[in-house]
Amino acid sequence: MINKILDCIFIGDIFSNAEINIEKFKIQTVLTLSSQPLAFEKRIIGVNYQFIYMLDVENQNIFSSNILQKTFNLLQKCLENNQTILVHCESGISRSVTIIIAFLMKKNNWSYLNSFNFLKEKHSIAKYFFNF
Repeated sequence: MINKILDCIFIGDIFSNAEINIEKFKIQTVLTLSSQPLAFEKRIIGVNYQFIYMLDVENQNIFSSNILQKTFNLLQKCLENNQTILVHCESGISRSVTIIIAFLMKKNNWSYLNSFNFLKEKHSIAKYFFNF
């Protein structure tokens, strides 16, 4: 399932990466937040694939490894260049949600609650875990 969050930013799970979805939503960049990058045989020619190592565990620290800054820069660049990006993890519930909430907070100077509610309206399965 893919949901549109902003004009160029989409969120989903590992299955969102299917070719039919990439073509339907005209996705130009795919950001995978997981323990391993997307397999080469599942990649589509012409799509920019980015990978950030991120576990769905309590001790995953998104501050110490510059995850937030790297993802913010990528999302901001896509918005500035009007390029579509799909942000996904395994289930589309916590890691991708965390990154997009952080992006909304920084970009718009919104509170956590405003950012979460905005995202939740568009992506109903969103859950935020304070473990990160």
